[in-house]
Amino acid sequence: MRNQQWAAIAVSLALAVPAAAEVSGKWRFSVAGGFVTEIADVVESSGGVSVTVFGGTLSGPSLASLTAPSGLGFACPLATTGFVTADERHMRSSLAVSLAMSCGPPIGVGDFDADRCSCFDGNTDDGDGCSAKCQVEPCFTCSGAPSVCAPSGDSAACDDGRDCTAGSTCSAGICGGGTAVAGCHDLSGSWLLHVSSALFGNYDSAATFSQRDAFVEYGSAAGEIDPATGAFFIQFRPTDASELHCPRDGITGGLAADGRTFSASMADVVGPLCSGATFDIDATRCGGGTLDAGEACDDGNGSDGDGCSAACTVEPCWQCDSAAPSTCAALDGVSCDPGDACVTGATCSAGVCSGGTGCAPCLACDTVAGCVASPRVDCGGGAGSSLLTRSSAAPGGDLFTWRARAGTTTPLAALGNPTAGTDYDLCVYDRSGTAPALLYHHALPAGAAWRPTARGFVYRDAATRAALKSGAAGRASALLKLRTDLPPSPFALPLTVQLQGRGAACFAADYDTDDVRTNTTDRLKAR
Repeated sequence: MRNQQWAAIAVSLALAVPAAAEVSGKWRFSVAGGFVTEIADVVESSGGVSVTVFGGTLSGPSLASLTAPSGLGFACPLATTGFVTADERHMRSSLAVSLAMSCGPPIGVGDFDADRCSCFDGNTDDGDGCSAKCQVEPCFTCSGAPSVCAPSGDSAACDDGRDCTAGSTCSAGICGGGTAVAGCHDLSGSWLLHVSSALFGNYDSAATFSQRDAFVEYGSAAGEIDPATGAFFIQFRPTDASELHCPRDGITGGLAADGRTFSASMADVVGPLCSGATFDIDATRCGGGTLDAGEACDDGNGSDGDGCSAACTVEPCWQCDSAAPSTCAALDGVSCDPGDACVTGATCSAGVCSGGTGCAPCLACDTVAGCVASPRVDCGGGAGSSLLTRSSAAPGGDLFTWRARAGTTTPLAALGNPTAGTDYDLCVYDRSGTAPALLYHHALPAGAAWRPTARGFVYRDAATRAALKSGAAGRASALLKLRTDLPPSPFALPLTVQLQGRGAACFAADYDTDDVRTNTTDRLKAR
């Protein structure tokens, strides 16, 4: 009966979304609001669409309507429902989940999103031409697989990321100088929404929209706009599993020709009866050239990059006066906030906040908390791992020996090239608390300490020996022996040990009380 229920849900979700056009290629998938991401290959054939991502294989009639028997960390069947934009570059969907003990009807929903990659260079670094979100950065050109990117010269044409500008060119690596496209509509920026409803009365609410290539995002909602007419529809995600079968909530409206106002209606549907309310919206934005309530500046236009943003806020590395209209000047040499909780030490240069350092190895970026300890979710472990530590009174004399086998096929190319560019990091996480904590880190940097072998690579320095082997599932492996200073033992359990290649393969093993034979003040032995 449970399988029949899930089959009915999967069919209803599939019928709600039209089949997408050709979507084969690399996409960047995200869950948990973008906290967990992975780049994966989408395959489309006459039988539909499939993708293996986050440890599970999902398939269905379209990229926005997928099902799987299990995966993504869930033991029960999964189903997604959402939409793919007309240009097949963005997918926004909801993931239905149920309790593992019963695998009955869904009891919760989560986000499951993807964006098509315009490049893929094998790493998650910004500033090298192919961004961490696998998009070609302004004033770079990328080609090949994996992508090789090169800076564009001054005066080269570039994309400034705005739908309604044309003719932008590169200058010292910065894309700008474009002119406005007549008759084009751009919803980007901050708005004041005047909302009215027969049920809930009248109220005001602030909202910020972003628009690129006719794709519009508003918080966790997303949709499309016709830049030629200004007509748009933005869809909201279901907030409860009972709403999965209902029509999508959304805002349907039209942006005025001058880009200063829009009118819209908003539907708020509540399950399981799919009843709800309708709201009327009249919206206005800044840019009139005078400081109104809630504006930090107003330079008389709706452009970003000139010190006073399209939202009438002072941009990082600028200062603006209170004249009508505001006049802004660029700052140099002062510390600044790049708007990224995981970057520190940034400074202003000619009005641009740049530089600084990101998260250290073994850490991941939480947009709220900053850099946090986070084991990689794509790190495959298999049977046959072992861990041995021994304490020593001599400085740097503690012994750490670890063997791990990969549970999935690991080709030689997946190991990267540690002799010239691929760094590896040993990361040991304490998972005894509510959130993982980084217990120990040891770097195996790319360079001369590595040498290639027939099936992989070996590493050797004064204190470390390591070997990486490619192969089929259960045969690919990692071996690591080192003399070091370890944290005091006994160790809190469970432990997760990972050898992470930056932009490359990852080996892992978990050790709980059932796996540990000895855990004393001078020795840990686990299998």
